[in-house]
Amino acid sequence: MHMLLLVQQKTPSQVPYFMGKTYEPILGLLVPRFISSNKGISHAGNVLLSVNYGLQTVEGTKGTSIYWGLVAAAYANFGYAGVAGLAVLLGIFYAIVGNLTVGVPMT
Repeated sequence: MHMLLLVQQKTPSQVPYFMGKTYEPILGLLVPRFISSNKGISHAGNVLLSVNYGLQTVEGTKGTSIYWGLVAAAYANFGYAGVAGLAVLLGIFYAIVGNLTVGVPMT
């Protein structure tokens, strides 16, 4: 089943909105491991989603990772407001990158 359809079907009636909990580990990932040796796993947000939506057990996530996608994760966190916010952020990011690369040679 497509992840977005699963999330839309189960949220918030069976699984409450995560309110940003799947994004919390991202800041910790920016710290190098030699500074913070116990910083955790890089796919903690995916584990949270996979377990809460009943696709995997915690033990199962140690061997297999499911990709949820940006839109499904945004909806799982904040609903349609999260999807709209994601669209705005990506639009701003791509506009900035596009403007920085206008006229730059490809090689």
